[in-house]
Amino acid sequence: MEILIYGLVDPRNNQIRYVGKTKQTLSKRLSQHLWEGNKSNPHKFNWITQLKNENLKPIIIELEKCDENNWVEREKFHIQELDNLTNLTQGGENGLFFTKEILDKISVGVKKAWDNIEFKENHSRRMKEYWNDEQNKVKHSAKFKGAIRTQEHKQILSNIKKEQWCDSEYKENMTKQSKELWCDETYKLKTLKYLKSDKHKNNVSQRFKGKQLSDEHKQKMSNSSKNKKPISIDNVIYESITKASIEIGLNRDLIKGRLKSKNFENYTYYKTNADENPNAN
Repeated sequence: MEILIYGLVDPRNNQIRYVGKTKQTLSKRLSQHLWEGNKSNPHKFNWITQLKNENLKPIIIELEKCDENNWVEREKFHIQELDNLTNLTQGGENGLFFTKEILDKISVGVKKAWDNIEFKENHSRRMKEYWNDEQNKVKHSAKFKGAIRTQEHKQILSNIKKEQWCDSEYKENMTKQSKELWCDETYKLKTLKYLKSDKHKNNVSQRFKGKQLSDEHKQKMSNSSKNKKPISIDNVIYESITKASIEIGLNRDLIKGRLKSKNFENYTYYKTNADENPNAN
């Protein structure tokens, strides 16, 4: 099958800014670039958007005709030969290849964007609108359903999360967002209903079905269970903070904070007979 290596040209200076490959016609591939809704390549996306704002669009040209046997090599060749491209990959089948220079540029751009209050507010609004749409939830779930992550991938995700939660500002922002969500009665009722549903129980069961837990993991679970203390809120006894959080719809961290605070005398750890008589048999 014939595969075309093509270039997207900036009409303002006739410079090739992107190299790709396609089995389709060049006109159809150009149309896809013009209407792509995702921003997986923000550099290319921003360049095309800039052209659109000037009532222009890229010119697509054929660089070379190839086949299944040599297109990888030839695409890589053209990407290496040309300068000032918006490509984020080295070409071929090996997926994304972010150079240190590209990663640094992306990092600076992201940090600069998040320093802008208006950007944060708009992003938060768009995310709420997105996740309030049931169709988006279904699409997102279907996209990752059955996906298998390697141990290396899992470790990378774990390290990223750990680094984030070591940042006091990130922790504070997440706590604030959580409190705001739980103040929304619609969100609270919907979440509590789901947590009590058979669907949630089944999902949890399926997630851990067949998994072999390490001795270390088992010990952590055992210690966690032993350390659970019943609490009293407004003279109602709950077997744990987690149970209370589900029952009354308050964030766990918020309940913990009130248990430690002298301003909430109605939030206390419930003393059992064993606590009062630790030496009793």
